[in-house]
Formats: sequence, structure tokens, C-alpha cells
Amino acid sequence: MKKLKWYHYIALVFTLLFIINILSPSKDESIEPIIQYDKIAQKTQKEVENLLGKGVFTENIQDKKANCSSSDCPHYKYGNLEITYINGKADWITVNDLSKFDYNENAIELVGIKQKKQPDFSNSTVIRYYNFDEFNELAIFANGNGKVSYIYIKAKTK
Repeated sequence: MKKLKWYHYIALVFTLLFIINILSPSKDESIEPIIQYDKIAQKTQKEVENLLGKGVFTENIQDKKANCSSSDCPHYKYGNLEITYINGKADWITVNDLSKFDYNENAIELVGIKQKKQPDFSNSTVIRYYNFDEFNELAIFANGNGKVSYIYIKAKTK
């Protein structure tokens, strides 16, 4: 058997590294957004309906912290989106049915936001961001199987 020269070993190492790089999933792969948060948040119901179509009214939300009485804060469904309008603007936004996406910090891209900072809080059930990219709070909730259950955004109210 012929003995390999040193440059054969180097070529073999580079070939293996190349193959590993091709087969490994990229950590920088971006996620295709489900919605563009900035096109919905703080928009009027008419502006949202121009974008998403007519929503289905479900209830009026009552919340003292958000200053919502029985008829001030209507809640609508638009497919897998739920939106509560506060002071006439889309404020609370929930994106449902996200169980095909991995539960991690990159899930923020599902609402059209590029990851720019570390979450303010993170554990096995929720990842939270506060006062970031023009929203008050964004929470990514896990479904218990390593996937996302839903994303909840509070655009302006606390």
C-alpha cells in the first residue's frame, strides 16, 4: 500500500470540513414571516381589514390596565390572527397555530422582526422581549414539544 503524503491528509481534512459544512443546517437561516408586525400594529381596523380582509368579531375585552370598558376594545379574528383594538388601534396581536416552527429566539422572525437583541426573559415555556422594535412586549409561547404554540404582542399598552 502506498503511503500518503502530508498534502493528501490536508486535502482529506478540507474535503471533510467542506462536506460537514454543506450537510449542517445554517444557524443564520432566516424564517419566512407569517405577518409583518409593523404593517398591523397601531393601525386602525379599516387599515387592518384592507390588509387582511374582514375580521370576525368575537367579543369586547374589558381590562382596567388598558383602560378598556365593555365596548371600547373589540376583539377580532382574522384566520390565525387575533387582534384587540385599543383606542381604535390594533394593539394586542396574537398569532396562533405555529406548531410547525421550532421554539427558540429565531421565532421572533415569524412576525417580521429580525433578531437584534437577547430576550429579556427566557425559559422552557416563554421567551419575552420588552420595549423592543417599537412594541411594548412580545412573548413567544412554547407548546411543550419544542415547537411554538403562539406569539403574543402588546404594541402600546402595558
